[in-house]
Amino acid sequence: MRDVRAQFFLTFAVLGTVLPYAPVFFREAGLSQTQVGLAFALWSAAQILSPVLVAWAADTRVDPRRLVLLCMAGSAASLLALGFARGVGPVLGVWAAYCLASIPLLPLLDGIYFSYRNQHERRGVPLPPYHRVRVWGTIGFIGPSLLLYGLLRGGMPVAGALMSGAVLAGLAAGQARLLRDPRDLPAGFPVLPRDAARPVPLPPAAAADEGARADPPPRPGTGLPTAAAARTLLRPNLLVFCAALFLAQMASTAMAAFYPVYLTERVGIAVEWVGLIAQVGVVVEVFFVWGFGWVADRLGTKGVLVAGLACVAVRLALMAAFATVPVAVGTQLFHGIHVLMMGVMPQTFLDRHAADDCRHSIQGVYVMLMGVGKAAGSLAAGPVAAHSLQAVFGYGAALCAVAAGLALAAFRETPAARPVPPAGPSPDVDPAPGGAVTAAHPNPG
Repeated sequence: MRDVRAQFFLTFAVLGTVLPYAPVFFREAGLSQTQVGLAFALWSAAQILSPVLVAWAADTRVDPRRLVLLCMAGSAASLLALGFARGVGPVLGVWAAYCLASIPLLPLLDGIYFSYRNQHERRGVPLPPYHRVRVWGTIGFIGPSLLLYGLLRGGMPVAGALMSGAVLAGLAAGQARLLRDPRDLPAGFPVLPRDAARPVPLPPAAAADEGARADPPPRPGTGLPTAAAARTLLRPNLLVFCAALFLAQMASTAMAAFYPVYLTERVGIAVEWVGLIAQVGVVVEVFFVWGFGWVADRLGTKGVLVAGLACVAVRLALMAAFATVPVAVGTQLFHGIHVLMMGVMPQTFLDRHAADDCRHSIQGVYVMLMGVGKAAGSLAAGPVAAHSLQAVFGYGAALCAVAAGLALAAFRETPAARPVPPAGPSPDVDPAPGGAVTAAHPNPG
């Protein structure tokens, strides 16, 4: 898990150099408020296209590690080019290339982690829960702002933040080469029954026979994993779940696009403070993500969903009503539950409904759906911001209030065990003696 943690750390570190400063960079590059909204609509449009295609490739025959490397290399090249772009057209064009390369990374990493976890559960070996790995991404997001604060205060242009993101993306591309192939199960460890406490290695001769196979078994070629994932999300209860998060995504996008502009143009905060103020919420996020298991045990999926939506509604309503430093900074305290609701709980909940052959795809289709929400939120927020910047936050608060009501009234929390594969050799694991293949209980973390 060390390499997976490092990959999350570096991936989020890149985002930490880009997302807090991109709106300010766009304004300095001459983009209007409506064009800033268009830029984030491009980010959202990329979520509709690239994650589902990349996830499909990862669920069929392409090594997910190679996909991570290619996406990171593309992110590095586009961020480097963005720092030199001039004019609205070139800026938006290069930004679109960055979005297409960057967006698939998180569902790819989620799929890689859940593939590892599934393998370990089949062997009866515990693995750290998702939130204890994902928290390293949050920690990685914090670091760049601490460094960039000093550089920006010393006179570095905002474009320099994007250049530093290119350097980090290059490092992340190199780190991807160290990941273990999530499609392989090491030879010598049979799949264990549900009540097994620990793995029992095969006898040396049998292990040697297992290791003698030159090529891994072929992956299943029947059916389209993207279609299977989409059918799963269309189940009534999951449809309500996704609809509530769709509305929340529209609101979150409006806030993300215009919060830095709100700080600099309404509250009157200098640009070098933008990243540090954003990190107040990220520090809170670290504790929430680390303690997600404790929170989920007490609130359940529905409780986390409704509480998160209600807190985001309050956060945005306060920002709509007041443009002051205490409100701008204090509302960051809601960021932790916001991230649990949008960025941790959905991934673990959906993976419990995912079959082995669409583990990447269910994350990719979900990200695609949220991309539609982001595009709708960005396109609606731009004209609203042109009329009144703070009205954008009021619009977002209303969306979250509706989503909270929907989740409270219609979402039913039902236990969802990870599908148990049929008896017989699985294409992703070695058969136990006698041909029995079973799955361990899913990790509730």
